[in-house]
Amino acid sequence: MKHRIFTFGILLLLLALPALSACKPAQSTAAGLETANTSSAAEISVSNSQPDNPALAGWQTVTGEHVSFRLPPAWRPTAVEPGMGSVLESWTLGIPGVETDQDISFFAAPLEQIQPTDSISEYPFIIGGRPGVKWVRAGAGYFSYDYYTGGGADAGSFGLHVTVADETPELEAELDMVASTISFITPGK
Repeated sequence: MKHRIFTFGILLLLLALPALSACKPAQSTAAGLETANTSSAAEISVSNSQPDNPALAGWQTVTGEHVSFRLPPAWRPTAVEPGMGSVLESWTLGIPGVETDQDISFFAAPLEQIQPTDSISEYPFIIGGRPGVKWVRAGAGYFSYDYYTGGGADAGSFGLHVTVADETPELEAELDMVASTISFITPGK
C-alpha cells in the first residue's frame, strides 16, 4: 500500500513539474483572503491563466517577498510574522479541517542541522529548483509531512510542514503538488 501511495505521489509530482514555470503573480485578488503581514509585497491571488498542469487549474498563487507557491482553492493562507526560529517570511496555509501545524517558512537553522528522529520515510525532493528532502514523520497521535531545502543567502533552510492526527494520503498528494510549485524570489529583481 505504501508503495502505491509513493508511486501516486511521484506521478503527481511529475505532472506538476511543468507548473514550476507557471508560478507567476496573477492579476486578480481572491475574495475573502487576507494577510496578517503588513508588507505590501505579500499577495494572494487566483490565477486567470490555465497552468501547464491541469491539476493546478483554479489553484491560487501566493506571492511574498521571498517565495511564491500555489495552493488548492479551499485553503486560506495567511502571511504571519516570522518567529519561533523562522526568519524572512512565514505563511500559515489555512488547510480546512487542520488545526495543528501547517506552514511554509524560512528558518535560521541550516538544513544539515534538521534531522527528525521520528521519520518513517525520507525521499529526495526538488523544491524551488534546489535539492531538498521530503520526510514523512509519525508518532503517538500525529503524522507529519515535511519538505525542506537550503534557505539561500539570508536563511539556513526553507520548509513546508503540516501535522495531522492520522496518515492522510490525499493531503500528502496535495502537499507534494504544493511543494512542486514553490519558486524562490530574489528581492529587488
